[in-house]
Amino acid sequence: MSMTPRKRYLIEALSAMAVYMAILPLTILAFRHYAPESVWVRVVLAVLPMLPLFYVMTAIIRLVRRQDELQQRIQFEGVAFGFAVTITFCFTWFFLQRFDVVPSIDLIWVAAIGIWAWVIGKLIAKRRYA
Repeated sequence: MSMTPRKRYLIEALSAMAVYMAILPLTILAFRHYAPESVWVRVVLAVLPMLPLFYVMTAIIRLVRRQDELQQRIQFEGVAFGFAVTITFCFTWFFLQRFDVVPSIDLIWVAAIGIWAWVIGKLIAKRRYA
């Protein structure tokens, strides 16, 4: 019996996230303990935790490729909604920031908005096709 696309994705993504969770504290400790002066060493330490996340990215792509046409359409509409919300937020925040209305924010928050907007868009699309 073969695994469902979702189950296979969860195994792939959670395995990669476990590696990420193991690497992240090690790189933070290495940076804090050794305080490397070399820019290249700092770049390696900063980017090292991202390597497992590239595997998560490919797992997401494989999940979508394994899905049937309806599920792919739902994913697409969720991504389109997420992109539209995120880009609208970014441009709005940019102009508000230029007029000194709001402070600068870290990019991680933009990523979080994009992910949540994708999830909301996917739920809307799923409900529409139910």
